Amino acid sequence: MSSIRSILCYFNVDRDDHAALEFAARMARGHDTHLTAIDVQREPSWQARLASGFDEEVVAKLVDQRMTVLREKVKTLCAESIHVEVKVSRGSPWIEIIREVLRHQHDLVVKTGEADRGILASPFGSTATHLVRKCPCPVWLVKPGAQLHLKRVLAAISPNPESSESIQFNRDLVEIARREADQHGAELLLLHVWDEKGYSLPRLGMSSEPLRQAAIGIEEAVRKRLLCFLEEAGLPGLADNVRLVRGESGPAVSEFARGHKADLIVIGSMGRVGVEGVLIGNTAEAVLHQAPCSLLTVKPEWFVTPVALDDGAV
Repeated sequence: MSSIRSILCYFNVDRDDHAALEFAARMARGHDTHLTAIDVQREPSWQARLASGFDEEVVAKLVDQRMTVLREKVKTLCAESIHVEVKVSRGSPWIEIIREVLRHQHDLVVKTGEADRGILASPFGSTATHLVRKCPCPVWLVKPGAQLHLKRVLAAISPNPESSESIQFNRDLVEIARREADQHGAELLLLHVWDEKGYSLPRLGMSSEPLRQAAIGIEEAVRKRLLCFLEEAGLPGLADNVRLVRGESGPAVSEFARGHKADLIVIGSMGRVGVEGVLIGNTAEAVLHQAPCSLLTVKPEWFVTPVALDDGAV
């Protein structure tokens, strides 16, 4: 996401996703880029077709109705100075959104929250979870009620000094977060969460003071590693923006964002586990379910979506 040339905004007319459209329009003006608003008419199940007499003509009318409402919403919410292309597809929303990205090489997808019912459900909804896992371009999830103007941007980084791919990916995360912070005149914070489990910090047979000293030593080593990363990435001027937190990554990122009143969390959303694109990184998964603010998830360049343009997805 070196530059934003084309934005795709998912607007569900059934939920009146005005926050996402307003935010996408603001971004399009700020980046001087093309904006497309899309809605998706779900295909009726065979049971619904059988019970209610759904046929192709009925579904086509539903699509036309969505198009009419979407055009009116775009006209109302977006300034006349910005042109918005309007589309309505048929199928599963997350699949059709990704297909639209593949067809037209959109650089960013914007979507607002549509929380599912249930204690374990993401506050952004199941469509957002699929997009974060499988969409090849960055996904900006706008928290309902979020302010359009950002005051504080938080980038969650975890560079591995032994992996050139990790270094480059984390550099990209920082650059994206810095660009959005500069665009809004916002404060930028770079957060790294470290867990003693990863450093074999012993707990038995030691008093609290040796443990405290050991933790201090580890944190100092982690800080030096992050400063080296910034130096090697050509970002030494951001050293004062680094914050270290000890704890479990997902909850710690969300709690830090909440405590520091962040308006946006920028985080990587790909873990190298299982089938390509199917599994999301554990940290991003946890943040997706707990984020107190809007979320911008980013994939590495080598990510390949499992969604195809023709007949479905895995």
